Amino acid sequence: VDLTELQRMVRVLSPRVRMSSTFRFQPGSTRLDGPSQSNVMLLAQAIRNGEYTGRELLLVGFSDGRGPALANRDLSSARAEAVRRDLLQALGGTLPFNVTLDTEAFGEAMPIACDDSLWGQQTNRRVELWVREPGSN
Repeated sequence: VDLTELQRMVRVLSPRVRMSSTFRFQPGSTRLDGPSQSNVMLLAQAIRNGEYTGRELLLVGFSDGRGPALANRDLSSARAEAVRRDLLQALGGTLPFNVTLDTEAFGEAMPIACDDSLWGQQTNRRVELWVREPGSN
């Protein structure tokens, strides 16, 4: 991942806070694993309950480091879109008027585990929820 992409990631994420919700996938897949499907339902419930009123939600896709960087970014983007689609479906097709939801992807740019093991690769294949609070820049 080149410096320009890392700088873009910092610009996009710096006004936001990473939430604990994380969504995981099988290698090369955009299909959520079982616990992540439950996380989608929990996030939908939190949105319905007003926990994210007035906030901007950003689903950010990441990948492991296997394969070409551009392909990994495309896959991480498809994963973020898959979570967005499943979340909207869980919400009955629409978001509350006072919540926004976007996606972004950075591929292998921010690993949280070493890619030398299957566990590390699985850990790095994820979509994270980032939230921008009202009034933050």
